[in-house]
Amino acid sequence: MPTPVVDLKALSPLMEIVLRAGDVSIAGARGSLQTAYAKRDPSYPDAVGLSVLFRRGATLDELAREGLFPHRKLSFSFIGPLIQALAVVGYEPILYVTPTPDLPDHHSLAVGRSGQAHPTLTDAAADALIRASTVVDNPYRQPNP
Repeated sequence: MPTPVVDLKALSPLMEIVLRAGDVSIAGARGSLQTAYAKRDPSYPDAVGLSVLFRRGATLDELAREGLFPHRKLSFSFIGPLIQALAVVGYEPILYVTPTPDLPDHHSLAVGRSGQAHPTLTDAAADALIRASTVVDNPYRQPNP
C-alpha cells in the first residue's frame, strides 16, 4: 500500500506549519538538507524527503514540544510560503504521512512535479526550502542521552 500523502490544497496556507529540527540558515545547510533527503526509511520505502513534524491545526509550540529535539534551533514554514517558494523554482511540496512510534506526527517533506516526488533534493529546491523557513530558538531542547 502506498504511503499516504497530505492534501496540502485542503489546508489553510497561513495557519498550517511544517517543523524541522535544526537551523537551515547556517552555512552548509543546503548540503545537510540534501543528505537528509536522500536517507530512506525502510518502513516507508516509497516515501522520500526531509524528516518534519506536521499536524493539522497544531501550533509551533505544540510541534516543538512534541519533538523534544536536542537541537538548539528549529526551522519552520507555513504551508503557503513553502508552496510559493517551491513553485518559483518549478516544484511543489509533497508531505508523506510517516509516523514513528515516538513521533506520531512525523512526516516526510518531499519536492516534486505533478504529484511525483523527485528522488533527490536539487540545489534550487533546497534553496527554496531554506528561503521559506524561519529559524527560532528551541525552548524545549532536550540533551542527547
